Amino acid sequence: VGFLYARTGSLNLAQIGQALTGRHADGLIVVAFALLTGGFLVKAAVVPFHFWLPDAYGSAPTPVCVLFAGVMSELGLFAVIRVWVTVFSGLAGGSGPRMRAVLVGFGIVTAVVGAVMALAQLHLKRMLAFVTMSHLGIYLIGAALLTPLGLTGASLLVIGDGLAKSALFLGVGVLQHQRASVSETKLRGRGHGLAVTGVTIVLGALVLADLPPFVSSAGHGLLVDAADQAGLPWMEIVIALSVIASSGAVLRAAARIWLGWGGAESPDTGSGTADDPGEESEDRSDTSGAGQAQDRPERSGQKRRVPLTMVLPPLALLAIGLGLGLTPGIEEHAAAAAAAFSDRAAYAAAVLGTHSGSIPTGGRIVVPASPAASAGGVLTDLGQVLAALCVAGIALDRRAVRLRRALAAGTGWLRRLHSGLVGDQVTWLVAGLALLAALGEAALH
Repeated sequence: VGFLYARTGSLNLAQIGQALTGRHADGLIVVAFALLTGGFLVKAAVVPFHFWLPDAYGSAPTPVCVLFAGVMSELGLFAVIRVWVTVFSGLAGGSGPRMRAVLVGFGIVTAVVGAVMALAQLHLKRMLAFVTMSHLGIYLIGAALLTPLGLTGASLLVIGDGLAKSALFLGVGVLQHQRASVSETKLRGRGHGLAVTGVTIVLGALVLADLPPFVSSAGHGLLVDAADQAGLPWMEIVIALSVIASSGAVLRAAARIWLGWGGAESPDTGSGTADDPGEESEDRSDTSGAGQAQDRPERSGQKRRVPLTMVLPPLALLAIGLGLGLTPGIEEHAAAAAAAFSDRAAYAAAVLGTHSGSIPTGGRIVVPASPAASAGGVLTDLGQVLAALCVAGIALDRRAVRLRRALAAGTGWLRRLHSGLVGDQVTWLVAGLALLAALGEAALH
C-alpha cells in the first residue's frame, strides 16, 4: 500500500486504478503487486502460502473453523480479484492473458495439493482443512479466468461449498463433543447413536462433490463453461479429480466411523502407524478438559441424547444450499452481480461520483442453459458423486493395501513438506513471494 501511495499519491482503489491506467509497470508497481497479492494469498491459503492452514484448523474451536472455512479464507480471493480489477488491470501492455495464466496456475496446484493431502489425513479437522484448501484452489481457478462467467461460477461455488463445509465442521464438532476425539481411526465404529450427524457429514461430502440440485452444482457447471470459453476445456478434468479426491476422503472417514468399515490402519500407508504430523498430540488436546468430561457418559455405557442445538444448525445450512439451488434465476442473478463486479469503469464512476443517473454494468452476461437442470450437467455431477464413493470404498478395501501403499510412496515427499515447523513455513513464504514477484514481472510487462 505504501508503494502504491508513493507512485500514485492516493489510497483510494478507484483513484489508484485511474492513475495507473495506460502506464507501464515499473519495479515499484511490480513489488507492490507481489506484496499485496502475496498477502491475500496467505489469507486464502493458496500454495505455497498455505502451511498455516492445517495447524490452525486442527487446533481451533469448531465455531472458529466454521467461520474460517465458510467465510474468512474466501475473503483473500475476493481481495485478489478486487485489487486486480480496480488497480492493476488498466496497465499498458495487455497483461490480462498472462495474469490469467499465473493465477490459474496457482489455483490448479492448490486444488490438487489440497485434495491429495486430504486423502492422507486421519485427524478430521486437518482433513477438512485440506478439503477447504482444495476447494479454494477451484474458486481461484474460476475467478482467475478474469471473465464475468468464471466469477459467476466461482461465487455460486463459494456459497454452496461454504454452507457444506460449515455443516461438516459442525458435524465434527458433535463427534468431538460426544466422543472426545477427532481421530478417524480412534472413532472407528463409534458413530452409533449419532445417526443424524452421520447423515449430515455424508450429505455434506456429497454436496462438495457437486450433488445436484444444490447450488454448488450450478456453480460447477458455469465454471466449466467459462473454462471452455477461455480455451481451457481440460480444466474440467482437474476440477473433477480434485473434487472426487477431497470428497472421497470425507466419505471414507464417515464409512469408517459409522459403519466400522476398514481396519484401524492409516488410510495412506496401510499400517497401524499414522503418517499425519501432530495427529496424536492434537487428538490428546481434543480429549482434555471439557471434551473429556463430555465423553464420560459414553464411556460408562450411559446414553445421552445430542442437543437439538447441535443437530439442527448443520441441517439448516445444507437446507439453505438446497433451497438456493432450487431458486429460479439464481444463475442470472449471480451473473448480473459478477458483471457489475468486473466493470472497472462503473466501479470508478460510482466511487468517484462522476456518473449521472444509473451506473453502467458493462452489458448483460449470457448465461448458458442451467447446467444443474440439463441432462449432461446432472450426469457429470452424479458421476463425480459416484467416483467419490468409489474412492472411499477403495481406501477402505483391505484388498487395496498395495494400491494405498503405492500412493503413499508417491506422495510421501508432499506430506513431509507439511512439517508444521515455523522455519519451514517462513522459508516457503519467502520463496512464494519471490516466485510471485518474478511471475508478476513477466505478466505486467
